[in-house]
Amino acid sequence: MDPLKDLVSGRPLIEGRGAPIDGGIYVGGDGVRTVVDSDVTRQPRLNAVMIEAGEFLTKNQDGILGVIPALARKYLPVNPDSYELICNNPNKPDRFQLQVFLKHTDKDGREFGGGGPDQQALLAALMLERYYKDKYKHDFVTKITGKMPKVAVVKDPTDKHARVLVSTRRGDIYEFDPQRGDNKFKKI
Repeated sequence: MDPLKDLVSGRPLIEGRGAPIDGGIYVGGDGVRTVVDSDVTRQPRLNAVMIEAGEFLTKNQDGILGVIPALARKYLPVNPDSYELICNNPNKPDRFQLQVFLKHTDKDGREFGGGGPDQQALLAALMLERYYKDKYKHDFVTKITGKMPKVAVVKDPTDKHARVLVSTRRGDIYEFDPQRGDNKFKKI
């Protein structure tokens, strides 16, 4: 089944099974629309983070489900003040690129950035999706069976924030929930 599309941009809506993270758009419970696109021409800062994270993950493949949330927190901390400043700007666009929420330093050396738990979950999901695509693209078992770990972003039914779910090739399911303060994926 094809994922639903955003009516304005035509991008796939990131929510649930079968929806790609990279290239999609996520609509949070508060209505904030976040575009996830690691294309270097559209979101160069996000692309740079993905390259840096990919290099780190290639060297540190053990415990990947523990490392990804730490990287997401490093590059995109949950920061309610920053989130409010970005999202409540009177000249705000109708959707935000994920890179807007990334931690960065201005020319005077001051640190800025951070977003809500939804944006941190999206970054973690993007990192994991990219990692699995790179790791398994030449894997013999994956080519024969078609089985590859799956990454999905779902809205929590109670408070509508984003959670990341991962289904491994063995069928185990893990969850990362930044709203709850998770610091690693937990088996569910």
